[in-house]
Amino acid sequence: MYVLASLSIVDDFLDHVTIYRDLMGEKHLWYYSDQKVFLCSTTPGLIVSYLNRTSDISLNYDYIYDYFEYRHAIDPFKHFIKGVNQLPPGSRLFYRCSSNHVSITAHQSIEELIDPVLLTERNTAKITGIVSKRLNSALEAMEGVNRSHIDSAAILSGGVDSSLVSAYLGKIRPLGRTYTLCFEGKETVSFLSKDMAASINLPNTQINVSVEEYYHSLITCMRHLGSPINTHSMPSSLLLSQHVRREGHQIIYGGEGADELFMGYSTYSDSTTRLSDYSGDIHSIPLRTTRTKSTPLLSSYIRDRYSHFFKTFSELGLDDLSAVAKSKSLVDTEIQLPSVGLLSSDTVTSISGIEGRTPFTRREVSSIGLSLHPDMLIRPTNSQKCSLKYPLSELFNQVFTEIFNYPKEGYAGYPNECQIYLGPPKDWQILSLLEICPETVSTLSRAQMWKLINLEIFLSQVLATI
Repeated sequence: MYVLASLSIVDDFLDHVTIYRDLMGEKHLWYYSDQKVFLCSTTPGLIVSYLNRTSDISLNYDYIYDYFEYRHAIDPFKHFIKGVNQLPPGSRLFYRCSSNHVSITAHQSIEELIDPVLLTERNTAKITGIVSKRLNSALEAMEGVNRSHIDSAAILSGGVDSSLVSAYLGKIRPLGRTYTLCFEGKETVSFLSKDMAASINLPNTQINVSVEEYYHSLITCMRHLGSPINTHSMPSSLLLSQHVRREGHQIIYGGEGADELFMGYSTYSDSTTRLSDYSGDIHSIPLRTTRTKSTPLLSSYIRDRYSHFFKTFSELGLDDLSAVAKSKSLVDTEIQLPSVGLLSSDTVTSISGIEGRTPFTRREVSSIGLSLHPDMLIRPTNSQKCSLKYPLSELFNQVFTEIFNYPKEGYAGYPNECQIYLGPPKDWQILSLLEICPETVSTLSRAQMWKLINLEIFLSQVLATI
């Protein structure tokens, strides 16, 4: 069975609840259980709201420490609030009502998507053709169920992934419009978006975002998540989704998943086991707390999954260097993708009342990326650099020409600028909780500061209001 979304089956006669979550983690399922109640929701903020009214909430310090270990909050099981749990992708939850017993088992494995035959393919032109055909087929199927007769919209960020989706969709069915977010002084690609859209005969709207708009969007996201946001791009994505909904669209397409599946992060081209999401901030932020972790760091689970995937690819005949690269890609696909890009997309489109669609996570497309040999995804160029996610880059150049192929940029926003809505650091709750000396705050990097700002805004301005 290929489950596309979270699914809950309640059987009063047999005294149990069964819940499934899709393999790629496009939809999310959170739950809470005690002796009185079992709660499940695709929006964890609803569960946190219940706990706020019925009990004393406890913070999950393990979750906080892991957030400092990685670039984003990527724990596939835990939540910022202790007791709130997440059902991992591809899993089944069974709840026995009479005994309040919860058990979780895997009903699908991401390794099911690996095609051993495709792993041996070395014809780059053939591979690019297969990717093009599968992407087109996936989009045709997705648009085939769109009977609303309302034009779909697509994100046009200037990057390879969303731009390709826009271009292919435009050939299948005229898009209502493409949308591009603009952040003054913080990115260099959006000024090309109108020319890019014009080159594929699609209209484009640029949405200018202010710091104030970003901040209020951040607060909205936190209330729905019941926690600090998992990635600083989420408030920007929400502003775009809300604008799209006001324009009358009910569906928006994005490029989530392409980087993890088709190896678009630079870490995949090195020989270390460092994952794309690792930051190591916990080692450089002066945490003086004496609290002990009640469970192992998330990194131990990640290491186990990496070792498992490395063994899988070794048994499929890959050399050690290639097995390292593919293992990192699978770990990111299994853990980072649903916890960052897909959680962001699912949350903001749900808030906005529209449907978010992610073509790269369709089974026929994702299986290609996971099955291709690293040499077919990371290719050397004349500039002595590597071309990442090579088949997608080739298709991009065929559609848009190389003049639009800019270096990869992060999704911008105003995360650190939100500090203006906080008091002086010496009064921050998060510094007291983590026993961080306020005088050391000025020595932190922007990335480290953002994490503290993210945590502080939630604790001081959001948690009590949920």
